[in-house]
Amino acid sequence: MAFIIRNGNGIYRIAETETHKNEQNVSYPPFSTLEISSDDFSKLKKNIAFATVSGDTVTIEDTSVSFNNLNILKSYHTDLKQNIKQFLKGSSNQNKTLYSAAESYHNTLSSFDYSTITFPLEQSWEEYCEANSITYLHPLQIP
Repeated sequence: MAFIIRNGNGIYRIAETETHKNEQNVSYPPFSTLEISSDDFSKLKKNIAFATVSGDTVTIEDTSVSFNNLNILKSYHTDLKQNIKQFLKGSSNQNKTLYSAAESYHNTLSSFDYSTITFPLEQSWEEYCEANSITYLHPLQIP
């Protein structure tokens, strides 16, 4: 089972495992969790679906994401790197299970060769990573 971490009906984070859920930098309450299937988590992680929450009901809907040009993708990467850097700076985060994956992903993003991509990129960045065996995290996984 995987989890959506929410504040009311707003989705705050997603977690693949119980450990990842417990290592998020949140307090329960006001945050709470809802279980989702591994398949639904995979769709969310690949950014090919989005979730909505109403009460205790989670609805997963397919979506499509694309990047029309290099500047849009670079902007997305800049935001990702800032989120990851914030996580990596926290001294208490070094013992968290996602730390090494976040560090590796940050390094990958920082040294990525954009000439390997043809635009428009007709898929999410996360789908691209999966198709090219790049270890990645969805922004909502980063504590």
